[in-house]
Amino acid sequence: MLTELFIAVSLLATGASGTAPATPDEFSNSLQEPMDFSGVTAAVDLSEGVHVDITYELDGVGQVRLAAQGELDGPATFILLVDDTTILDFGGELTELPEQTWETFNSEYLATLDHEEAVSLFNSLVQVWATAEVEQALAEAAEAAPSRSVLCDVAGGLSGGSIGVAAGAGCWWFFKKFKTCKKVGVGLATSVFGYIKDKCEGAQN
Repeated sequence: MLTELFIAVSLLATGASGTAPATPDEFSNSLQEPMDFSGVTAAVDLSEGVHVDITYELDGVGQVRLAAQGELDGPATFILLVDDTTILDFGGELTELPEQTWETFNSEYLATLDHEEAVSLFNSLVQVWATAEVEQALAEAAEAAPSRSVLCDVAGGLSGGSIGVAAGAGCWWFFKKFKTCKKVGVGLATSVFGYIKDKCEGAQN
């Protein structure tokens, strides 16, 4: 639902040092490899729209926070921070989000990361949705929410949208291939959308 947000990939700068993935497929595969997390906290509220707030510690990078909220028939917002640095902060109607992403993505911060750190950050944004803490928060919120599958659509869309941003941005960072990176972002976003939607609807049944 929000997967078009991967268009943020065109903001990322070149210049990171270190060993980069050899191909877009290699990068995409790296984002699907499980990783260890520490200090994960997650809060999900489905009572009025969808509100998601996730924080965790990422070795070599710092404390990562991803917060998103969306109304059933209204705007969506995202904020991504590392320690006290805002990496992405935007909101609006879905048709406006790509343009806002273009204007607000903090490419200066990303240019300070080496390739290994950048892959670790993008990978964590993909994999954190499968941690026990996030799954438990989603299940508890779904059980307390009205039994409406549209809420699960929004929850899946918010999570899938953030994955599209992370995967597409990382791909563009390394390869600067728009169409290929679009496929990477959309593919992972679609998978995560279905995963979160199924978890949410399963908790409501």
